[in-house]
Amino acid sequence: MRLGIDARLYFQTGVGVYIRNLLYHLPKFLPKEAKVFVYFLREDERKVGLPKNYKLRFVKGRWHSLAEQSFFLKELLKDKLDLVHFTYFSYPVLYPKNFVITIHDLTPLKFKTGRASTKGRLAYELKHFFYRSVLQAAFKRAAKIIVPSKVVKEELVGVGAKALKIKVVYEGVDRELVLAKEKKVKVEKPFFLYVGNFYPHKNVEFAIEAFLESSFEGKFVLVGPDDFFAKRLKKVFKKYLGRKLVFLHNLERGELKYLYKKAEALVHPSLAEGFGLTLLEALYFGCPVLASELKVFKELYGDAVFYFDPKEKDSIKKAISGVREWANSENWQKEREVVIKKFDFEKTAEETVRIYKKLKTQNHNSKLKT
Repeated sequence: MRLGIDARLYFQTGVGVYIRNLLYHLPKFLPKEAKVFVYFLREDERKVGLPKNYKLRFVKGRWHSLAEQSFFLKELLKDKLDLVHFTYFSYPVLYPKNFVITIHDLTPLKFKTGRASTKGRLAYELKHFFYRSVLQAAFKRAAKIIVPSKVVKEELVGVGAKALKIKVVYEGVDRELVLAKEKKVKVEKPFFLYVGNFYPHKNVEFAIEAFLESSFEGKFVLVGPDDFFAKRLKKVFKKYLGRKLVFLHNLERGELKYLYKKAEALVHPSLAEGFGLTLLEALYFGCPVLASELKVFKELYGDAVFYFDPKEKDSIKKAISGVREWANSENWQKEREVVIKKFDFEKTAEETVRIYKKLKTQNHNSKLKT
């Protein structure tokens, strides 16, 4: 088998965690005779360090670009692959051969608003049209669609994907975070914690407002990229910076690990998610989680999470005030242990290889019939 893995987002957060852990565990389950070609962005060449059993390719063609549709496509065709795994929804739509694609969520489709982009309105509308077109092409062309939860599967079926094509493969805790040496961060305790980006659908602004109205006397530590959306939040809540709100950027994994272990709880007020890796990370390190009562979170994390209505400040404030008593209960510890045992990136890789092998067999049988 000549297998291609799209790793262009290897160094990104979110999808990057999925790619890095998948590539780490895949060799345990792939057939020895498999030749695996891994595609990285050309500018990342000096940063990549992978086992010798991978054949590395460095390509021009970032996601959501014309170069992706031309230069990256050309490189894929050169290697005459039996199967390609595109690990993100953006892929060369004219790729003519067999492929699997992972679609992590439908957030851009569900939140069609220019508020979620720094681009002009016309550019944003073009981007959204491209997103819908690529998605529909994937539904038709992909041999299999991998999703991280049953809820995402339901959502894909709701917008035109065939249920039989979709396979739910759960994710896990980032091994690099688990292995990282804990490093202290200078933050006064007690504090609540948010980890993620600051896009509008993450609902962070509303959660901050609820926190500031609560009776909690500590701080709210917000960890994420120092981008347009973070700067906007800092401007809105300028008078609370340092005193009640602490923004942290570009943290090392050991520092994030420290924050998870020391926080009163992780607050995750998002209006939409596909999996919610930070919830799993927090639970792994013994950090209680307060999260939006989303269907996907209830599917994945059950009673290990304290839920609130993300559109009601009183609900968020009630969760903040009640978390200590709830987290000290014996039931929470039991539920937390169930969740930790359930999700593992090694299982993700094993299940993914099963998909590869099944498609290889199906493709072989179909050639014999012709």
